[in-house]
Amino acid sequence: MLLAIVWVFLLRYVPDGVLIAQRFIPNRSDLLRAFAPKAAEMLVFLLVFGLVGGWILAGRMLAP
Repeated sequence: MLLAIVWVFLLRYVPDGVLIAQRFIPNRSDLLRAFAPKAAEMLVFLLVFGLVGGWILAGRMLAP
């Protein structure tokens, strides 16, 4: 849920164009390039963690 909120509110309202400025100002493409791999890694981690945790909890609850 947190990843979706960041995706919608951060990347949606950042302009996707080249801004002329004296310093570096990231645009939407820069943020997407930095955010997407980390978000994918976190989703994979949460999936594995949830599956393993569910397996352990189900095994304890169903044990005689």
